Amino acid sequence: MRKAPGQRRADLLQAAVRRFSEKGIDHTTVDDIVLAAGVAKGTFYLYFDSKEQIVAALRARMAEESMIQATAFVKGLQDDEPWAIVSSTVESFLDSMLGNRDQIRLFSQVAVTAETTEILAECDRKLNGTFAAGIQAGVDRGFFDVRDAATTAALLRHAIEGTVGEAIRSHDDPDRARLLAASLELARRALNS
Repeated sequence: MRKAPGQRRADLLQAAVRRFSEKGIDHTTVDDIVLAAGVAKGTFYLYFDSKEQIVAALRARMAEESMIQATAFVKGLQDDEPWAIVSSTVESFLDSMLGNRDQIRLFSQVAVTAETTEILAECDRKLNGTFAAGIQAGVDRGFFDVRDAATTAALLRHAIEGTVGEAIRSHDDPDRARLLAASLELARRALNS
């Protein structure tokens, strides 16, 4: 039975994560990835132009997961329980990062290229814009007390992301409870809720 193109692409991404984790990004070849995915080398090039492009696709996939969380945050603020949605969003964001620890560790090995910089900048703009819209909606409804929703969104997201990322890179098993408690305290203080 033939796999759908989306599934083949997903298989290549997963194979890349496995091989990158085993050998490091620099020592992994396209041949290693296609062997792990069980596809022909030509199949790789149907989806990606280079190994660097597959790394960029992995970053984009993680950003898409974060965008889903950001969108849920904005929609959730229609309820009258803003702290519940903030808590849920922070917890979901943290769990997503912890669930993708191998990728986060790998990204710290990646040289910054024009392609990855562009992808990350676009992801940051979208995520920060969506979180800022949610925070502003919370301000408008009287849930939060912040002067600058856009800056607060960027600072809060990057503080949590940076701290969790550092914990992942520094420890085999980061303390989820400690990270969650600190992230929630930061969010509460930043939003004055």
